[in-house]
Amino acid sequence: PAKESEDRSELEVQPPSKRVKQDISEFRWAAESFIKNSVLSEKHKAVIRKVDNYSADLNVAIKSIKKSSCNPSFPRKLWRAVLKDQYIELNEVNALVSTLQITGERAWRWAWQLAAEAITFTFPFRRKELIEYEQHIMGLFNTQHVSVHKNILQYDKAICQLMGLRRDLLYDDFEQQDFAKYRSAFLTSSGSHTGISMGSALPQQSPHPRDCSKEICKKFNQGECDAFSGCKRKHICANCRKSGHGASSCKDKGESKGGKTN
Repeated sequence: PAKESEDRSELEVQPPSKRVKQDISEFRWAAESFIKNSVLSEKHKAVIRKVDNYSADLNVAIKSIKKSSCNPSFPRKLWRAVLKDQYIELNEVNALVSTLQITGERAWRWAWQLAAEAITFTFPFRRKELIEYEQHIMGLFNTQHVSVHKNILQYDKAICQLMGLRRDLLYDDFEQQDFAKYRSAFLTSSGSHTGISMGSALPQQSPHPRDCSKEICKKFNQGECDAFSGCKRKHICANCRKSGHGASSCKDKGESKGGKTN
């Protein structure tokens, strides 16, 4: 019993075992990461320094932005993504003016320019990079058939999500291998994410395209279309022929005054 008491006493006075310090150099990717980071451009490194500084206390950084009195109008919940150089959901930016999802180039460009303004506010040296990315995406919209525009939006989203997960990519790295891979996946007829028929299988346009500019937009009157959708039809009420509202919210409940809607 005396022996057991001594052993128990020794156990009680022994200091707790120290936590083993992790050796990050033993990570499988450590060597490759070191090499890649060592060849990053000064601009890449500047972005990383800014992100690390903002991330030290994001709440303080966001409060400082709000108190600056010179910050651009931008959803508060998205400032965290901006400061951490992560993916920015443009549909949430577009929600400032519309409840509809982005489906075309007009809405995309409007939302992108707001996002770019927020990024430039926090990373002022990236303005040229952001302009070049906008030109890259708009160039795709302008040269691809409208049936491919959905794929362009998916390509843009995939690229921006990838950038949010990596520290070695910038918006103007168009020739980077991963950018090219996504272009192939989303914008070629044999791409794994195409999901549409392209090339010769695209619907043939009539030599005399239909003029929709004089028609009243039916979807607008049902509350399903807005000015950023690229719609060419008239956005006026089918009942009273006044702008600013559709038939679904018209105070004039009388009969429709006629006129073609589509």
